[in-house]
Amino acid sequence: MNKYYRLLSEIAEEYHIRRGASEAAEEFKARLIYSALCRAGYASLFDAPADGEESVSLRHFKDRIDEFQKIYFELYPEARLPSDLSTTVYELYLSVGYIYHSPHRIAASIPRAVKSDGVIFLRGFDPSRSVQMSGAGFYMTSTAASFVDGVEEMFALPKKTLSETWHEIIRAATFRADNLPSGAEFLRMSPPFYHGYWKDQPDRDGAVSIARVGERGARLYYLYKFDGEKFLCSQQPTWRMIGAGCECLTARGTLPPIKFMVDGAIVRAELGYLPPPAERNLLKLYSWSREPSSDFKRTFAVDIFFALKNILERRGYAFEEE
Repeated sequence: MNKYYRLLSEIAEEYHIRRGASEAAEEFKARLIYSALCRAGYASLFDAPADGEESVSLRHFKDRIDEFQKIYFELYPEARLPSDLSTTVYELYLSVGYIYHSPHRIAASIPRAVKSDGVIFLRGFDPSRSVQMSGAGFYMTSTAASFVDGVEEMFALPKKTLSETWHEIIRAATFRADNLPSGAEFLRMSPPFYHGYWKDQPDRDGAVSIARVGERGARLYYLYKFDGEKFLCSQQPTWRMIGAGCECLTARGTLPPIKFMVDGAIVRAELGYLPPPAERNLLKLYSWSREPSSDFKRTFAVDIFFALKNILERRGYAFEEE
């Protein structure tokens, strides 16, 4: 039995993953195994393909994670991890640029490292290199002076603030007197949001808000406002509305803060509202879910959390320590 505990201790030491001051043993165990599985999948990208190709197959990547997950489950059945973990890790790594995908083949991205607030964010590194992990993400700490150099570019983060982007959207819109689309849903503009982000009735306070109509994959989006007598509408391209909910709520001052609590070497954070894909995927990359597949409740290594906090605050997101 001692060898099972030594295995987890070796994982914690190799990836520099520390237990929270009040963290339950089962939660820490699950975090260690999750990161170890992600590292195993990443390392498989550098294997010599058996079929003579220059890159490995997607099946090879997933099989490596599935194989190790089965072994860890037999050793530590109490550790809760999603059953479709290999697909989850693949989609996450693809979304943040850790891997490139061609038909049926995947490869690690080119090497890249950028610094921000004492943390060096890594991508495309040699898997034999000693690095730190927070969730599925790789990084190193640095004692060099804090500065920002390409973090937004590396993870495809918008460079303008939420407020700036929202004002640009409104300035570019052409409003016309028109009936609101039949069957439309309207963005909920203030908490609580546990009933969902959309509601059946439009706002009539005169401020610009967002409406949508149609099914997922074929939705149409509109900006709308009420001038006291009639509704004014402006249809918008779908791509422009990605993340517009956060931008709209920020303009209203109703976007919930990201609440967090420091627990020794970790930070427990809870998102009050899901950010758009780029920010959401970055947060998911460098954290562990506290519940299976939850995007809202996440645990971070303390150093990576405060580096991410500074990055997102520049975008206009608010944080609240509990």
